[in-house]
Amino acid sequence: MKKSYISVPLFAIILSGCAFVPIGTSTNSSSNTQPSQTSNNTSQGLSNDSNVSSTSENVSYDPLEPGMEMYNGFTYPSGAQTSATAAYYEFWHPETRIVLDISASSDIFTKMDENGYSDSIYQDLYWPVNVTITVNDTAHTFEEVGMRRKGNTSRGYYFLEEGRVSDVFSFKLSFKEVWDEDIYQQFGIKKSWLPTDAEYIARDNRQFLADENGKNGLAKIDIKMYKTNDESMINQAFAFSLFQKGGLISPNSTLGKIRMTSGNNNSDFGVVAINETIDKQLLRRYFSKADAKGDLYKVGWGVGANNQWNKGNLSIEEYNAYPAMIGEEDKLIGYSPRYDAKEFDDKKEVPHQNLINLMQALKQNEGKSVSEYLANLEAVVDIDSFLNYAALSYLTGNQDDMRNNGNNYYIYFNPGQNNKAYFIPYDYDWALGLGFSEDGGLTMAKISPFHSKLQGNDRNWQDNRLFLYTIVNNKQGFDITTNPTWQQTYYDKLINYIAGDFFTLARFNDMYARYRNTYKNDTNVLSLHSNEVYNNFGGTHLFAEYIDFMINSVESNPLS
Repeated sequence: MKKSYISVPLFAIILSGCAFVPIGTSTNSSSNTQPSQTSNNTSQGLSNDSNVSSTSENVSYDPLEPGMEMYNGFTYPSGAQTSATAAYYEFWHPETRIVLDISASSDIFTKMDENGYSDSIYQDLYWPVNVTITVNDTAHTFEEVGMRRKGNTSRGYYFLEEGRVSDVFSFKLSFKEVWDEDIYQQFGIKKSWLPTDAEYIARDNRQFLADENGKNGLAKIDIKMYKTNDESMINQAFAFSLFQKGGLISPNSTLGKIRMTSGNNNSDFGVVAINETIDKQLLRRYFSKADAKGDLYKVGWGVGANNQWNKGNLSIEEYNAYPAMIGEEDKLIGYSPRYDAKEFDDKKEVPHQNLINLMQALKQNEGKSVSEYLANLEAVVDIDSFLNYAALSYLTGNQDDMRNNGNNYYIYFNPGQNNKAYFIPYDYDWALGLGFSEDGGLTMAKISPFHSKLQGNDRNWQDNRLFLYTIVNNKQGFDITTNPTWQQTYYDKLINYIAGDFFTLARFNDMYARYRNTYKNDTNVLSLHSNEVYNNFGGTHLFAEYIDFMINSVESNPLS
């Protein structure tokens, strides 16, 4: 087994601009990435190995050697600031076997467990662990990687039992943590090095999968447990691959095996989802150096006026009542804004002006005709990109997303286009037939593409004005005229996707078969305190049912 020890610095590189090519017009597809089935949506769902039947013979495939493109045929823009290397493409490939071995003293895991609980102000502190990530037959070993718990419900229980990791949980790994902040002094892990020290600089720039110059790798990765009964175990990988194939900014997702060692106690985490972090490093894979310097916000539920908890619906009225709903999250003081500023220029007179401008434009153009508001909205939103995002969001059926719950999305303001807004998908474990209530799941595949209710928020009326201008006809309480051209463009994108070669049962079965073959012997349920854990390749029957309903909903609800 080869081993690589990574501790080299990162330096910026300068490349020219880049553009996105929507699905259907892409020239990146390669014949060797197509599933072996000849039909699109007529195949059966696959059974798991314990119920093997003739259905398993419906999918046979030739192994794919990872190359300089994604499984879906996507290649990154050549003019982006960060180049996608062969190692990067290999990592996200469904036939690449990834094993993460994570070890630390039982004292470190105890501190992580106790301080990472959902009601702790210290829940976002990082704890030093040793990590070896084996990618196929190459081992990448790192000392003192930052690890912390993440998520909402996965922080609602303790994961240690008598010094042993007893429950799977979601977490984040950061390869560049330096532990120089005073907050770490009380826990005995603060380091005394200075930012000018060579060792500090090397650590601060350390990346996983860096090239020989210490560039083009990953500073962080997110690990997500399976808690939604996803029998296919590929919902997130498939959904993000679909967004990416469609020409949108999207994180990658794959699977991996995790083994955890607390002191002398070993635990088998089973198989988890490994997700790419949405941060400035991701933006640099899509944009030039200049264009990757825009503002980035993570949007979700958060506090508002009168301490009211509400969704991120781009309401300027709610912002005016509580301007602190936009800001940089700080769990140490209990501050969780709806619009969490991940990247912004705090030296500006109004640091969040681009986001405020978007909110104001959505309000100020109420009551106007299409011709009157057209240029105003096109000045603050890349409309075609948003319609593409909305179409793919509808097809993937996530009741916990921007449209259905004002949650789980990012906004990026591209300085190369006068700070127009782009929307980035996030957290797609409640998608493709899975839901947390009767309003989600397969119900999402049976509603009209022009539906006007919040499926993740008690079916209240849609109150995000952006959807009212572009897609939704029924506008309770709003004086907004929907642009019929935008509606038609949105619907045309839906038709193109269901007629294409990626949003198909054949492709889903193909991806499932590759991941199952890679990890079928690695699953394990580690669950002493949590009853949410799922870990088994149970088949693709749910997606088979879901996509049939979805195609029918699109075809039977034309824009009239």
